[in-house]
Amino acid sequence: MKNYTTQFKEEALMISDEIGLRKACNKLGIPYGTLSGWRKTVSRSKPTKEVTKENFVLLEEEKRKLEQEVRELRKANATLKDAMFFFSKKKEVTLVNILDFIDEYSRNNNMPICNLCNVFEVKERTFYKHRKKVIKQSNLLFILSKIYEILDEQKENKNYGISRMHIALKQDKDVDVSISSVRRAMKIGNLIHKNTRLPNGLTKADINAEKTKNLIKGNFKANKPNEKWLTDITEIACKGGVKLYLCAVLDCYNGEIVGIAMADNMEASLCCNAIKDAFKNTKAGSAVIIHSDAGSQYTSNIYKKTLSHFHAIQSMSDVGKCYDNARMESFFATLKKEKIYLINTKAMDMEEVKKVILEYIVYYNIYRITTTNKLNLPPTIYRLKMEAEKLA
Repeated sequence: MKNYTTQFKEEALMISDEIGLRKACNKLGIPYGTLSGWRKTVSRSKPTKEVTKENFVLLEEEKRKLEQEVRELRKANATLKDAMFFFSKKKEVTLVNILDFIDEYSRNNNMPICNLCNVFEVKERTFYKHRKKVIKQSNLLFILSKIYEILDEQKENKNYGISRMHIALKQDKDVDVSISSVRRAMKIGNLIHKNTRLPNGLTKADINAEKTKNLIKGNFKANKPNEKWLTDITEIACKGGVKLYLCAVLDCYNGEIVGIAMADNMEASLCCNAIKDAFKNTKAGSAVIIHSDAGSQYTSNIYKKTLSHFHAIQSMSDVGKCYDNARMESFFATLKKEKIYLINTKAMDMEEVKKVILEYIVYYNIYRITTTNKLNLPPTIYRLKMEAEKLA
């Protein structure tokens, strides 16, 4: 019997593993039974793989991963059960419904967004885009709720535009948001007003009258109360075709209406009465500049005598220059836009219309936010605050 070395036996077995037992026997010239016996002997004596410390760590890590996967699968299963209950209340399951569920479920169960997105096969980017939109909508609804509170405080506040409402939110509700957010919130509530026409000039210039200098020249700023006043006349239609004429006096310092007069005519006495009312209501001394247009009422002798009586200085717009008294015209435009055009004065008696105007002027002076002073306070409130600070 031929003897074979151990190395030969090992190489023969390796060849048989590669090409098969019979081919290996033919190639090496070894009897089939001999090579087969070597295989059985090696198989019986093959040492078992040693379990090292490194192998044990790997096995533990794999076990931990499998246990984690099982836990995640159980959570996913529970999530899907809750989702079925959530969606059963909906008419249909939409992407928005799924994103809402992910948001709510994540908050209530402290489950990572990424896991929930994986369960429902939704991209995280899609979810966060949706959440941002929901938060934005929620913020707008909050702003709108505060706007409604402001509107309920004073019935005339319904005339607030975007800028004035923006100021009111910050002043009254301590809600500091961008003006664009206020615009969007008001748009949701259908609270944005359409522009209405401005009133046309009423008084007619007396081209033959002696000209008075324009001391204002479009500069409507004043450093103190009763330094510059503006005055003009407007008309309002009443019941029975009667017209009510309103003459008002505005202080350039704070935009406050300091004097008014109303009558069924627009004679010079109407303007004189408004000036008298202004001096009665204020602490104005001498040298108040009182500016008007060049209408015949303001060029009349009776009007000039009234100004002289109070030692006031007359200023007058140039003929045909309506913008020379723009701030006074602006008040009348506001009065008509926010009050007169919203009610049917043609169905009201003159006394009723007078009452409406007086109530609005009180609101305008004491409650309505203005953008013409640095604190955006109502005119009278601003003046009183400045006076108090000066005395302090």
